[in-house]
Amino acid sequence: MTTKVTVDAHAGWPVEVIAVDLDNDGRVVGESQTTVAPHTTQDFYVHSHRELRVKEMPNG
Repeated sequence: MTTKVTVDAHAGWPVEVIAVDLDNDGRVVGESQTTVAPHTTQDFYVHSHRELRVKEMPNG
């Protein structure tokens, strides 16, 4: 099963999203980082072998 997660950086601050890919034992096998720009939205997808870490970043 896959779940869509929408990050809406509507408050004017960038949002860092790190997708963490896991193996069958839950060990990290890869990561990718994306920054959602202020005043934009972006969709991400999670499933049983992917976690998202989401953090609002300082503006400027």
